[in-house]
Amino acid sequence: MTMIIKTQVWQACKEETLMNGSTASGPQNGKPGQPVKKSFWQRLFSGNGRSAEEQTAGGKLLPLNKLMTSQLAALWLETKDRRYQDEFFRRIRMCGVSEDTVKRWFAFETEILERCPRPEMCSESFVSMPLLTLREKFLPREISWYAEHFDYPLSYVIRLSDEAEWHFWNSHEKNLPENVWTEIFELSDRSRKLFLPLAQYMVDRMGWSVEAVNKYSYNEQGMLDILRWRNGARRSAKTPWGMNI
Repeated sequence: MTMIIKTQVWQACKEETLMNGSTASGPQNGKPGQPVKKSFWQRLFSGNGRSAEEQTAGGKLLPLNKLMTSQLAALWLETKDRRYQDEFFRRIRMCGVSEDTVKRWFAFETEILERCPRPEMCSESFVSMPLLTLREKFLPREISWYAEHFDYPLSYVIRLSDEAEWHFWNSHEKNLPENVWTEIFELSDRSRKLFLPLAQYMVDRMGWSVEAVNKYSYNEQGMLDILRWRNGARRSAKTPWGMNI
């Protein structure tokens, strides 16, 4: 499956100019100190000019063992606390991908969250809060649109699929609108229409293997099984991401 993501992230990655009027390859024409764009990677990993000590000192850190992985990217964008970034990197490395893929995936997820903010992901209760109202559809567009437009980071997609799967088995007695029931089916494990295109893009374009995607899903589902469903992670990771929860 060939997919095109319509974002500015890869074009931004090509920028090389720095704030001091030089580039990674050496000085450029222009006045020293003249404001010029930093590259995407420099902006992403620079912490907005703050030192590492400033980024990691002080500030309340939400418990990492209560956060899904994409939440770490959302919280890094919100706080610029490098501890969230470090934990994100640690988990993606556990999937067995290259260091380049780790960085590219962080850039990919933060770009999604900058373009489509999900403030609910900055809450510890995101794992357990209901997302589907059952009164109307959750997605603002038809689900087929998301096969080429990725507006939700991976953990959000897994979280939606998990909730839809529960409703598929447990909400038959409710008089749900037909379009709501259709969406539940499409989001659930019966169809996985939101998850599969993103997973395919990860394999085709982002340097992931099928095994790495499965490992990510296995650990994220383990967090949901323990924190949301309290069922002891019977079908998924018993210690998600190597953590006791």
